Amino acid sequence: MVTTPPPSVTVVRRSIDQIDVRFRTTWESRGGLAIFGLPISQVRTRRDGTVIQIFERARLELRGSDVQIGLIAVELGYSRSPSANPDDLDDDDRTWYRPETGHVIGAPFRSYWSGSDGLLIFGLPIAPLSIDDDGRESQCFERASCIIRTSNAAP
Repeated sequence: MVTTPPPSVTVVRRSIDQIDVRFRTTWESRGGLAIFGLPISQVRTRRDGTVIQIFERARLELRGSDVQIGLIAVELGYSRSPSANPDDLDDDDRTWYRPETGHVIGAPFRSYWSGSDGLLIFGLPIAPLSIDDDGRESQCFERASCIIRTSNAAP
């Protein structure tokens, strides 16, 4: 069976000076280039009146006077059914269990998540920790598609 490769997509990275002034303080104070990446869109207004700007790794949203990070991974369908029963977890995993989603923040991501203001920046885990055939560990969170870590590097 012959399959057609998906069409290629070109993403234009814009310069930092093209970050809308309404998002600039949030972008800078919550991690800047390392967390969000460069802007890849101009500011847009959605039909519901929400003003957005899309970055390499997040979408910032202006709702009234409050800037929020969009729940992009949830919208893209990365959520999975709860994977953990808290009664079956050891004490360490139980500490990292999030009853709101039924998932545990995977051990490889705990220090990164907690040290990066994880709930605010990445949100809750929406899928269990997974390891692919090449040993890359990943876990999806509400506001970030997936955080990936190779066996020799921090996320």
